[in-house]
Parts: sequence; structure tokens; C-alpha cells
Amino acid sequence: MVKTKIYPEGTGWKGLCHLKERQEEDLPLDERYIRSVIEISSDDHLDDEEDEILPPEESGKPLRIVVCMTKAASFRLLEAQYLQCDTSFKRVLGFQEFELA
Repeated sequence: MVKTKIYPEGTGWKGLCHLKERQEEDLPLDERYIRSVIEISSDDHLDDEEDEILPPEESGKPLRIVVCMTKAASFRLLEAQYLQCDTSFKRVLGFQEFELA
């Protein structure tokens, strides 16, 4: 009951999109944490030869990108001279995450 009250659209993609809409309606721009929600059709993006081969049930799904950060983190990112990414760890198949810290 509490979960459906807080997340009426669930906690998946549809729920995330709903939460983004609520943020836009209820919060001033500088208090929003979900900055961008993007969905790109599988027809619109190219696969790279280095991409992992996805199981058949995963192929053809859209590429979904969510950017979350505070206003202060956005400014730090804009002012950064260098970015560093650690890709030495293995992620769960089918779940791709890019994290900046």
C-alpha cells in the first residue's frame, strides 16, 4: 500500500518517467535530481563491435539513459578540466551503468 502510494506507476521505467514529471511540476529547477530521461529506439542507435552480445530477449530494446545529479554536481561537472572513468569492474549482463564521482 505504501509503495503504490509513493510510486503509483511502479519503480521501473514508467515509474521513473512519472517521478521526473512530478519533479518538473512540483520542484524548482535547482532542486530537481533527475536531470534528463532519454529513450532511444533500437533502430536509431548503432551497436559497437565491442558491445557485449545480448540474449535474444534483450536485443531490439531501446537504449534508456537517465542523468541524475544535484545542481552543485552539474556545475562541478561543467567546470571540470578532466574526467576519469573506472571501467575495470564487471557489471551485470544487460545492465549498463556509467557513473561519475
